[in-house]
Amino acid sequence: MTDDQLQIVLIAAAWSGGVGLIGLVLIRILRGRSLRLLTAAVAIVALLAVLAAMLGTARAMFISGHDLQVMLLGSMIAATVGLAFAIAVGATISASSRGLREEARRFGDGGEFIVIDAGPAELRALSKELAATSRRLQISRERETRLEQSRRELVSWVSHDLRTPHAARRSPVFGQ
Repeated sequence: MTDDQLQIVLIAAAWSGGVGLIGLVLIRILRGRSLRLLTAAVAIVALLAVLAAMLGTARAMFISGHDLQVMLLGSMIAATVGLAFAIAVGATISASSRGLREEARRFGDGGEFIVIDAGPAELRALSKELAATSRRLQISRERETRLEQSRRELVSWVSHDLRTPHAARRSPVFGQ
């Protein structure tokens, strides 16, 4: 690597690294927000990091003002496409998350969880795990119902057996 190339790499790393640090602060501030907003923020930071590296190195490469404007215009178009794509991905993830949340709410109300087979792999895996948990809870509820029925039968039998000898002692035939 030549000295000029090393200088360009260091300038690009410094400028894009600065944007990356600002991006880390931004993501930390937004950490409890919507996935749609977070994906857009990630895309913006990535695009700004590329733009910052281009701007930082443009002077070192002695690019003319006109060429710099053309590079910036092309970068802005690419940034717009990238941001639109990030927003679309964020909207898809948010919609999948909303569907999973609604199904989990229905499950929490005592229903059965139905697998949602759409969205990112992580949300599909979570959906499958919730469905498996739903099946285990259903089995547990059935076992609890059987145990409660058995307990009631036992109490009924014991109560009957305890009353029967007393009834025999109170009868007029045995009471004399």
